Order: sequence, then structure tokens, then C-alpha cells
Amino acid sequence: MTRTLIFTPIMRLPVILAVFATSFLVVSRKLSIFQNQDFEILESALPSILRRHVRIFQNLLVWKLLGCSRSYGLNAGKQP
Repeated sequence: MTRTLIFTPIMRLPVILAVFATSFLVVSRKLSIFQNQDFEILESALPSILRRHVRIFQNLLVWKLLGCSRSYGLNAGKQP
């Protein structure tokens, strides 16, 4: 009744890479590992054709505070 799924290592590689990429994005965002200054340095070092790709990664990896604080206490005690 039960069949075991046997994948060759080359078939497992995309799954492992997808799990790693997803976990890397989640952990780096939650721990705020990357800052905007890191990407400014990278953009200045790369050719202009690659800057669009850097901005895509920046949007994925860096939290953006758009005038509101996400429970970090930045506006604690202030009344609207």
C-alpha cells in the first residue's frame, strides 16, 4: 500500500535550493540582517544594468517602515 518516493540527488537539488532560498529570505527579514546602506554600497559597485536586480533583492530582504512602526516602540507614547 505504501510506496516510497525515491528521487535521485539531481531531482532533490531544486527542492533543497527552494527551501534554502525561502528560509534565507524569511530569516534575514525577521532578524533585519541587511540594511539599506548595504545595498547602496552594492549598487555603487555594480554596473547600472544590474541595479534593477539589486533593488528587487533589496525589497525582498529589507523591511520598509512607511510612516508606521511595527511594534518596535518607535511611536510609543505619542498621541495622533
